[in-house]
Amino acid sequence: MTLYLKRSQLDGYSIMIVSKYFMLSSDFINIICVCKKFKEILDKFHFNPIQLTIKNKSLFKNIETQFVYSQNDYLIPFIQQRHYVHCSYLQYQCLINDSSQITYSFSPLVYTQQDVNKLGIQIPKEVKILGENCFSECFKFHSFELPSQIIELSKGCFRVCDFLKSFTFNSIIVSIPDNCFEKCIFLNEIIIPENIRRIGDYAFKMCKSLSSISFNGPIDIIGKYCFCNCSGLKSIQIPLGIHCLDEGTFKGCNKLSVIEFPSSLHHIGSSCFEDCWNLKMIQLNNSIKTLGVRSFCSCVQLKSITFSSSLLLLPSNCFEYCTSLKTITLPSSLLSLHDFCFYRCSSLVFISIPSTVTSIGSSCFASCTSLSSLSLSSSLEVPQSTFNNCPLIDLTKYHFLPSSTLHSKTKKSKKSIKLDSCIVN
Repeated sequence: MTLYLKRSQLDGYSIMIVSKYFMLSSDFINIICVCKKFKEILDKFHFNPIQLTIKNKSLFKNIETQFVYSQNDYLIPFIQQRHYVHCSYLQYQCLINDSSQITYSFSPLVYTQQDVNKLGIQIPKEVKILGENCFSECFKFHSFELPSQIIELSKGCFRVCDFLKSFTFNSIIVSIPDNCFEKCIFLNEIIIPENIRRIGDYAFKMCKSLSSISFNGPIDIIGKYCFCNCSGLKSIQIPLGIHCLDEGTFKGCNKLSVIEFPSSLHHIGSSCFEDCWNLKMIQLNNSIKTLGVRSFCSCVQLKSITFSSSLLLLPSNCFEYCTSLKTITLPSSLLSLHDFCFYRCSSLVFISIPSTVTSIGSSCFASCTSLSSLSLSSSLEVPQSTFNNCPLIDLTKYHFLPSSTLHSKTKKSKKSIKLDSCIVN
């Protein structure tokens, strides 16, 4: 994003506030080149807002407290105060025992994987954050209770903890980060407390023994592939507050048989329930407005679908390989069916298509070998591949598009609505 401001709109104090969001040395150099009013702005900083290196060490001349952001920072000699922004526990122990005259202060301490390897799995009381991959591939515990002082978990915290069976969250953290419990193959039950509002991407991916997930409060975001390949999961009640289920959220949960959607849900992402082999029935609330491509692909035992009256289209491959579907009644709100929508639904006998549908994509019902009857507007022209390998369909009843116009028409219809992005405000 580019922000355009008149020079007169910002005084020196205001530009210092704005510069808190700068990340590069060049940003600060550019600001002093704007006008004479900002020429000496860097001299007003009494700490360095960015990491110091050999190249930029002279940028801030009046530093009283050096902020240290990593172990690779350039350390100013003879400085009286240093504040460590990201400090591991081992580093903290070394600094507090330092005999120099420097005064040290610290942002919340981080327990790192290096700390675990040297000090063990007992988390010191001074630690507030568990660092990235902190306990990854740690096989020393079967259960874990998160200490009450921990305010944040980092990416991959407990990834591939093969023997972890149960985990208890504290009442402080608000987010489960990406990959947090990925491949914890014996984790069998999770209770999400009401303080947690976000679950990151791949957070519980391939937790094959996970059979129960309980939500004690509303959730704002569930990340993509969050519960992918949780092959022990049998039922899920998606919590209130969720507006969007992202890409692949429950893909490969092949024992999942019961889903309850909240009234807040608007979008089901691409491949969200793909390969949920045991799913027999779905009821799409009227709040659901869009589905992603392949959203229910290969749900081979799916027999019943109740569609939302808010759906305008069914995207490509949406119900492909749903081989147990027998009859379908599409909602009157529907305008378009995209390519391969019901491809190889081999048990499908009848489908009711409302008169509101104005376009059908290529191979939409191809290889529906049991399809013998459908209600379709006599004026609607369909692609020539619509009923490929549908031996029971009387093709003389339908009007087919010339092959030269097929590509342009279906491509145009697909541009009308974007399906595969998940935006939560």
